[in-house]
Amino acid sequence: MFFKKKAAPAEPAPMQGTDNSALEAILQRIEQAGLPGYAEEAAKKELEKLEKMDPVLAEYAVGLNYLELLLALPWNVSTFRLSRSAQGSTDT
Repeated sequence: MFFKKKAAPAEPAPMQGTDNSALEAILQRIEQAGLPGYAEEAAKKELEKLEKMDPVLAEYAVGLNYLELLLALPWNVSTFRLSRSAQGSTDT
């Protein structure tokens, strides 16, 4: 019987191409955006996932797009408009 010696597991190579400066810029944008508490918490969780993820994965791009969407929404802008029926206008 011949037994093959198992090769020692190689240490994972450090992620090359990870752009920490881009993730740091997104973190600054999250903190400056004035998001509600639940949205800020969700954004920071997603950012933590991205920091651990390889940028080559498709899910990385999905996470970046999600964060960009969260930051692009007008969280502090309210457009309150009454409809005609709410104003008491009756056109009969």
